Amino acid sequence: CVTDSGCSEVESEGFCTISLSGEYQGYLTTCDGACVTDSGCSEVESEGFCTISLSGEYQGYLTTCDGACVTDSGCSVESEGDCLSAGGDFNGYNTVCPGACVSDTFGCLLETEATCEGSGGTFQGQGTRCPGGCWTASGCSVESEADCEGAGGFYEGDGTLCREVPVLKRVTITDDNYTVGTDSLFWGTDGSGQTRRGLVQYDMSGVGASEYQSAVMIFDFTDTVDGATFFSGDSSPATIHRVRSDWGAFVDSGAGRVDGQMEVENAASWRHAFYPDTDWLSNGGDFDSQVIGEVPSVPEGTEQIVVQLDKSVVDEMLAGGENFGFIVVGRGVNPTPVKTGGTPKLVLSPLTTGACCTDFECANVPEVACDGIFFGVGTFCDALTVCPREPVPWVDDLTVPSTAVPRYGEAGGNARYEFRVLSILHSLNRALSPIPMWGVNGEIPGPTIEATQDLLVTVDFVNDLRRLDAPEEYITSHLHTVMECVKGPDTYGDAARLSLRVHGIHTRAEYSGHPSRTILPGQTYTYKFPNQQPAATMWYHDAAQGLTRLNNYAGIGGFYHLMSAEERYSNVPQFPSGEYYIPLFISDVALDEQGVPDYPDEIAYAFAGEFPVVNGKIWPKTELKAGKYRFTLLNAAGKRPLALSFRLEGGDVIPFHAIAADQSYYSEAVLLEELIVYPSERYDVVVDFFHHRNRDVFLFNSDATTPRIAELVRFTIADRSGFTAAFEKDGLPQPPFIDELLSVRNRTWVLDETSSGSCGASEFSINYQSFDEVEDVVCIGDVEVWEFANAFGAVIPMHAHLVQFQVLERFPVQFTDETFEIDGARLAPEPWERDVWKDTVACPPDQVTRVIARFEDFTGPFVVDSPVMEYRDKDMKRQFVVSKCDCDYDGVRCDNTEDAWGCPSDCALTSSAFCGDGICQAGDGETCGTCARDCRNKEGMCCVSAGVCTAMCIGGGFACTEVAAPVNVACGDGLCEARETAATCAVDCSAVSTNASPYKSNPAQLPTPCHNVHGHSESHHCV
Repeated sequence: CVTDSGCSEVESEGFCTISLSGEYQGYLTTCDGACVTDSGCSEVESEGFCTISLSGEYQGYLTTCDGACVTDSGCSVESEGDCLSAGGDFNGYNTVCPGACVSDTFGCLLETEATCEGSGGTFQGQGTRCPGGCWTASGCSVESEADCEGAGGFYEGDGTLCREVPVLKRVTITDDNYTVGTDSLFWGTDGSGQTRRGLVQYDMSGVGASEYQSAVMIFDFTDTVDGATFFSGDSSPATIHRVRSDWGAFVDSGAGRVDGQMEVENAASWRHAFYPDTDWLSNGGDFDSQVIGEVPSVPEGTEQIVVQLDKSVVDEMLAGGENFGFIVVGRGVNPTPVKTGGTPKLVLSPLTTGACCTDFECANVPEVACDGIFFGVGTFCDALTVCPREPVPWVDDLTVPSTAVPRYGEAGGNARYEFRVLSILHSLNRALSPIPMWGVNGEIPGPTIEATQDLLVTVDFVNDLRRLDAPEEYITSHLHTVMECVKGPDTYGDAARLSLRVHGIHTRAEYSGHPSRTILPGQTYTYKFPNQQPAATMWYHDAAQGLTRLNNYAGIGGFYHLMSAEERYSNVPQFPSGEYYIPLFISDVALDEQGVPDYPDEIAYAFAGEFPVVNGKIWPKTELKAGKYRFTLLNAAGKRPLALSFRLEGGDVIPFHAIAADQSYYSEAVLLEELIVYPSERYDVVVDFFHHRNRDVFLFNSDATTPRIAELVRFTIADRSGFTAAFEKDGLPQPPFIDELLSVRNRTWVLDETSSGSCGASEFSINYQSFDEVEDVVCIGDVEVWEFANAFGAVIPMHAHLVQFQVLERFPVQFTDETFEIDGARLAPEPWERDVWKDTVACPPDQVTRVIARFEDFTGPFVVDSPVMEYRDKDMKRQFVVSKCDCDYDGVRCDNTEDAWGCPSDCALTSSAFCGDGICQAGDGETCGTCARDCRNKEGMCCVSAGVCTAMCIGGGFACTEVAAPVNVACGDGLCEARETAATCAVDCSAVSTNASPYKSNPAQLPTPCHNVHGHSESHHCV
């Protein structure tokens, strides 16, 4: 008996339904169900034992560990082990085999039992097949394939129904001018030299050229009276040709047993098409010389043969070409000319194949055998000049990103993950060939991290990019063209540097995804996320200096889902979950003529692709049940804003509720018809499809950014109910908001375009300063109002590391040089920006956008930047420092309450350069003598000469710079790094310090000779 509280075994149906208000599962049923764990599947007594004791995934009451097993001989339900032992394909636990479903409405189809009964059909049993047309000497009947073969018949195929093309007329002509009008046809030459030919015409008007797979003629040689065959010895072979002139026939009154009559008026004869007025052009009939079918010589006693006709000729006749029928012309001499026991039957076997394009090559195959894009039953490769090199809509299934599996711990708890960025071949669309991309753990999007508040997540982020053609070697250059004049590549060249950023995470500075903290192929960086912040759906992406746009375009990115304990263990608040929750990772792509992702060689002003990519596929589709679904809408595009709605085919909009934004739930769900989502923003919405059964619904974008992208995903709503319960629309949990009176400072960030840079005409800035200029210091624990003043001519989304904020308001402004004044009335936030915590905000042009945040828990350098990736790579980002802001000015030592940002007299601020950082810092005096580890490449050649970098160590995993490293390593920030030691900064580098460097290198990638270096509290040893 299944109730809201679970399953129990009861004594009677009445006790279940009346006393417990439950759903009775039937006599002798149990509450056992399948439980899937990492070690396999077992059948257990309760859901709790499965999920808690075994840490498994419960499949439901009455489920089993057996599943559908498909082998060459058919389908049966077996255990996984038995299936694999039999060489079969196991379809999964608790799956069933389809079977024949019979209905007066649709005939017979292969369906599962549930689908069959839901459509009003009668299920014939798992593994059963639909019978088909079986042609034997006695005619056609619908039989199973086995029974048909046992009877020596011709089997049309499963689900066929004896589709015989009607005969219009038939006649046999002889060279002694007899005309035979019986149902039988004659051909061949007898021993006395008399020759016969058979003419037959069929009514093809009701058949389309795209409706059949093959055309056959079935010849029956059995006498309907005595059962004997009509020839002695082996029969004469014959050829079948297409007739090119009309002709006449007559109906013989001889009941099919007379030899015929002399030439008959208006009927065909050897000399005439219509006697006596119309002659053939050649005696014996006008027909093409092309043979379209061959009747073999068959032994005496043969009752039936099947002859395949040339499909191209039949196609032309079906498509409206001349149809004067066929002629059977005998070859050779036989004492008894061949005679059929009735008119040969023309059978057009139903079509099951279509054109399939795989890697731009076309083949005619059944849909189930197509590994590429299938154009539909009835399409043919000869109708396609070339396979398309553009994506085709709605051919790829929408898949949900996988859940990351930790190396240690459990998903959702204290866990340690390994994220390896790998070179892979990925297919964006079934019409396109797989292309090189980069995927976290080989997936696009990468696996989703499931986390819980206050439980630590550790990620070992590994740059494991290797050559696809030589997997033992790391790549030495980027996947895309790199502009080496922007910050980052100006030092590292086109090396494939990576930096992991969890957008929206509240963590220490060294784990926040600072763009300068990058790793080369073969290196690892360890990130730690304490998750001491409200529940939120965040996302991770690359943030490497100067490469953000390229690394994310290559495929790096995924979801980071932080839950509260109530959500994880109690599903509170109640929203659609499980199969009714679908996260959507939305981006875009441009393709070249070969169908390969294309990106400009130079940084685009702001790049937008021409095709939508959702969860790694262009224009995916999926089937949903009629009911409510929760979606996470993430805009992961580089520039493109999205104006999202859910629209029925025809344009009608389905309203939906927004329940959460970047960093919290709304206290009350917001009813919307359209939602504007800027890059890096996330919104969770609930949509009800209950009243839209058997309809297509599209996730639709109405934003006008060019090139325009409209339909993103197609949802087909099935005629089956799904999640129909009510969901909570108010009283949702969220942190308390901040009173603006608590703010200690209004800090202004002016966003603008500049042309003073050395890397192209268009560069960007915040406050007209470069990224390396650090002037903004925030005291830990302070509340500040930040004002983003947009002097640029387009909307710019902005984001700050470390904090979550509230959107307060906007004001129109008037800019004069580098200053501005308020120039109008207050503008309230958009409905979806109110009453919610965010980490990304849209900043319209000629307006100032005001947000409020509290800076707490962590000190050090953080970043404020634009999620528009081209802007960010061209310097629309600034550093701000969170400082302890305490100083005793003793000038002796840096105390625990002090740091270099707030107390420069006591705490040193030093260069970030140090020997062992992987960069030959020529601008800081490093040479091959003082730091061979960084300044000699793997061949031992020196990278620097007289303070000038050579080409020896640019790219290939090595870097050299003549520019002095920033002076931004601060004593007192809690991290012992660069040139800091216990002597120079005891507060960070004392023996009790546990702040190990997050960097690790693969020794095989380090140049030689090797030197053990100081500067890390975690040991590094030469290998």
